[in-house]
Amino acid sequence: VPLVNAARTLCGGSLRQVEASPVLPDDAMVRKMAFDYFWARHFGSFGFWGHPTASWSRVRRAAFASQCQQQNVFFSETSAVDEVSREWINSLPRPCAVLAGNDRYAWHAIDVCRESGISVPEEIAVLGVDNDVLLTEMVRPTLSSIDLGAERIGFEAGRMLDKLMKGQRVSRKPIELPPNGVITRHSTD
Repeated sequence: VPLVNAARTLCGGSLRQVEASPVLPDDAMVRKMAFDYFWARHFGSFGFWGHPTASWSRVRRAAFASQCQQQNVFFSETSAVDEVSREWINSLPRPCAVLAGNDRYAWHAIDVCRESGISVPEEIAVLGVDNDVLLTEMVRPTLSSIDLGAERIGFEAGRMLDKLMKGQRVSRKPIELPPNGVITRHSTD
């Protein structure tokens, strides 16, 4: 059966096992874009919070941590399923820039900041990933997010699936597409 994977929900080994041709967001660019965005806003302390086992979160966390290490700046990370540690948020030096694994995790981080009396973005700036407009506009303050270019990823996955359905060969090597950019809203502004 022709199969194209358009999400990093499986790790690389699992993708090879099912012989799915992957079209994915370039998470190394997500890391660079997030770091550069925060660096331009003069942050010197960084944090990451995401899912402990999901491939998309682990890849983003490792890439962001690597960028912080390269710049020799403070970096702290934590992971849990849908629950950010209040102790972790309170332990971060202020001001601090937090990249969340995705918009849902960023929403949780903003909620914990609000419950802890921490001002977003003045004390902790929060940036999500996916640009899920429903979530980004519903949370208060509104959530800045990296737009992964899901439409472009879907288009390329569709093009690859078309080739497979016509019996043409396609590369099993992942095609990683760069994100469209950061959409600034109140959580980082």
